[in-house]
Amino acid sequence: MDDDRFDPAGTPRRAADSVEWLAALWELAEERDSRCANPGLLTLLRFTPGLSAHPAMAAVASERRRNSRDQLVKAIVRDAYSEPTSAAQARAEAERRVAAIAGRLDPAADLAAVTGEQVQLQILVAPSVFLPPPQSGRHGVLLRRADRWVAHLHFGFPLEGDVEAFDINRPWLLGGAWHYAIDIYLQRHWPPIAERLADRRDLAEAASAAMESSRGGEGAARGEWSWIGALRAHVGVAFKCLLSRRQGLPDGIHRAFARAAGLSLFPWFEAWLIDAASGGRPLDTVLRALPEALTQDRPAWESLGRAASLPPTVNLALISPGARRAQLVVPDDWSDDDATAAVAGWRLLSLPVVRHGEWLRASSGGTPVIAFGDPARNPLVGRVLAQRGLALEALEATRPAIIALSAAGFEGAPWCVAVAVQRPETAATLHMEMALKQTSSYVLLDGPVVIGAGRVAISDLAPPGPLASSACRAVAGRDGVAAEV
Repeated sequence: MDDDRFDPAGTPRRAADSVEWLAALWELAEERDSRCANPGLLTLLRFTPGLSAHPAMAAVASERRRNSRDQLVKAIVRDAYSEPTSAAQARAEAERRVAAIAGRLDPAADLAAVTGEQVQLQILVAPSVFLPPPQSGRHGVLLRRADRWVAHLHFGFPLEGDVEAFDINRPWLLGGAWHYAIDIYLQRHWPPIAERLADRRDLAEAASAAMESSRGGEGAARGEWSWIGALRAHVGVAFKCLLSRRQGLPDGIHRAFARAAGLSLFPWFEAWLIDAASGGRPLDTVLRALPEALTQDRPAWESLGRAASLPPTVNLALISPGARRAQLVVPDDWSDDDATAAVAGWRLLSLPVVRHGEWLRASSGGTPVIAFGDPARNPLVGRVLAQRGLALEALEATRPAIIALSAAGFEGAPWCVAVAVQRPETAATLHMEMALKQTSSYVLLDGPVVIGAGRVAISDLAPPGPLASSACRAVAGRDGVAAEV
């Protein structure tokens, strides 16, 4: 991590302070229980004299109706070169602990070791005591300064408990830093590649069809999805895996992200880049030849697109591109108030709420579902529990609840997350962040308290290992996919 030496005015510190206050005021404006990393500190802040009447509280409450937290974080960091603010002692402790976890972060040097090109990049890791932990919200901002780039990494850091439970570790922090170094590198080299790809109608049709599952992301919702942009995303994550291998670090977190992000062709891109790097070929030359490589090896990556598997865990389903197209399905006989309260904790996803009967009449089977209720009132919930061999009545709990992901072969939807409860009041105590913290196929709860889970190993989250090199593919099987190397 870097200090403020490049900026005597201390701009990074002021930006981090400003983001911290935004996070605190944002959480104070919540109408339900806080999701911040350290709710105890937020409770103390709630009783600060005069804070509730401060104009900043009203300003944040107003802004959050028009902008997302991520948009405001980016705006604050870009505009925070003004009055300084004081850092909280709690955040100083978070920064000290994150520095110990991260060690020395020099993503520019790591990337230069494989590309031979140096990018001027300053990284500021800015843990927050008020932002939610990473699974529920993290924010990165890249800024161009006079002679270098500056990247801010903002995320909630719990001061109590095991931070490994939130996957806050050196590989994760390195991945965030590498993301920006790789992005700057690709800004140099990708535009001419994109121009050449744009002339290839044959590749456009084939790649778009193979990457159909990746179209459900936020960019698609804004009409910004492009097959060329999706290919660039594949390349970026492949670079992360290459850097991980060079440093002897596990790459499962990056490959799992590729799966969650709907990067269905990722094993091909990973193998393509690793083959090139191991052969000593200059990577800028390799990148320029991407259109030819895609043409030559088209059967291999097309087969990957056809074989793209379903998410293996609840949290990966909820952060997948398909989740942005999902519907919240509630029982027909729940009152409007019960239905509204039950889905309130899932508003991280701006999704339509429909009754089961309405869903049954209108569904075409192509949209994921998040289904609420007990098996008798919502058959979608019953089918998921039956697939997983689970039952609410088997739980030793006062307010039994199960959040579970459907298994392969679920009819009527690509996948379904069931929020199984006996009463709608129990559903109102649950929220999406509970599931995002659990790398599991199902989570067992007593109200909001987790009492069990079907954990899934990180090795089972990633897509298959990289494809074999061209020389080995002939013996890899009909689909051209070899075992992980």
